[in-house]
Amino acid sequence: MLFKHVTILTSLLCLLISPSVYGEVQPESVESERRPYGWRLDVGGGVQDFNYASDAPVFFIEGVYKEPKRFYLMGGLRYTDKFTDEAVAGKIGAGFHVHPRIVISDEITFSSGRTSVPQFSNQFQVEGYWGNFEPYLRHTFRHYQIADINIITPGIRWYARPWFLIDAWYSLSIQNLQGLPSGRLDNYAFTRWTFIPFEDQFKFFLLYGWGSESFDAESGQQFGRFNSHTVGGGFEWKVYRGYGLRFYSTYENRNNGQTVQDYIGALFYEF
Repeated sequence: MLFKHVTILTSLLCLLISPSVYGEVQPESVESERRPYGWRLDVGGGVQDFNYASDAPVFFIEGVYKEPKRFYLMGGLRYTDKFTDEAVAGKIGAGFHVHPRIVISDEITFSSGRTSVPQFSNQFQVEGYWGNFEPYLRHTFRHYQIADINIITPGIRWYARPWFLIDAWYSLSIQNLQGLPSGRLDNYAFTRWTFIPFEDQFKFFLLYGWGSESFDAESGQQFGRFNSHTVGGGFEWKVYRGYGLRFYSTYENRNNGQTVQDYIGALFYEF
């Protein structure tokens, strides 16, 4: 059955995208029942292009090991140079089946970042499997030098057709900012449509999101409320046996005149 062989772009993207408060073009989970392999290694890099600051390069390596219907383990390293905040981040995580239809997971990241890169983050998730639907609830905590951010994200993934699936999620961000009243609230919503024209070989996705933000981890100014629209797309192509490549790009347009573009590419190997 095709559903059992779907390998969609996963929360590996979390590691690749420099995390703004709402700019996580994720939720997907590496523990998904649809992912068939044991090991996967990803190596790649990219750049964030700002119209108000110099480009920010990122390089990464990440590995995931999974035993279907039992558990997964993952770890990785990332280097980022953003707004003179040069940082190396290490990430570890694990997920376990506590029930045939329920997976719990936790991922922890430490970094040498100062203002634009979180010094510590933790992401805890509960995910369920009911037929062609995968609902999940995620809590993310990020500690910056001048801010603490809590993000609550409910979402759902729907395998609508053997060749088509839809992700939709909403996030509420609760922010405690140094020198400002605590409990500032922001929210955002995303949807992603994934198309699979060739089973277990090639897939691509389109993305749209809208959000508001008070703490801007991607700006030297840091504080200042704005709204933005984000569009994006990408693909994953298994070229030969377990070897493949993937690429995606997103474009964020803010109502304060700022724009942010992400370009990320990687090579991967599944075995």
